Amino acid sequence: MLWPFILPAQITFGILLALFIAAVIVARKYRKAGKVAYFGCVIFMLAFKPCCMGVQALIDPYRFGVFEYAGHDLIGDARVKRNMPEAATAIIVDQGTFYFRARYTVDQKTVEAWFDKQWALHGGTSITQRAPNATLSESDRKYRLEDFAVLGVTIPANAVVYEGPCQGNGRGFTLFYDTANSTAYQVMFYW
Repeated sequence: MLWPFILPAQITFGILLALFIAAVIVARKYRKAGKVAYFGCVIFMLAFKPCCMGVQALIDPYRFGVFEYAGHDLIGDARVKRNMPEAATAIIVDQGTFYFRARYTVDQKTVEAWFDKQWALHGGTSITQRAPNATLSESDRKYRLEDFAVLGVTIPANAVVYEGPCQGNGRGFTLFYDTANSTAYQVMFYW
């Protein structure tokens, strides 16, 4: 659940530790290493959280936002990559801290095989039962139009809905498939 904060914490810890060690080494020349080490620890503890926030503000634009990929193998984030069919091409992803929304091109046979595989892998621990594929209702379509507006796409009214397995922690996905254009629109949530 705290995975978005791990990388900024690791980077901050490394930077502050390097500064602490450098300060103690320099202080040894002046025989004040003990004092510098004590105050360095206090400063380290007080500066850690604000520095983490600063590092996170610097790196989040590179980790989250809208990204485009020509193919599945070019996706850099494992959470997105493992929750999308490998045959996907022309991918646009809006990635957030605990979700992603994507539009990609893939044939229906591949989607159905991938969907079956997801249920085989995660269906045993799903809190929902596998439902038959349905068409998108107008109320759900209006709601999802807002969801996908950031990608600049609209889900067609005749899209086929694939509800994936939903875990107790909220991990799950919904895929809308446009059979006329071989285009998938996917929303995935994870912790």
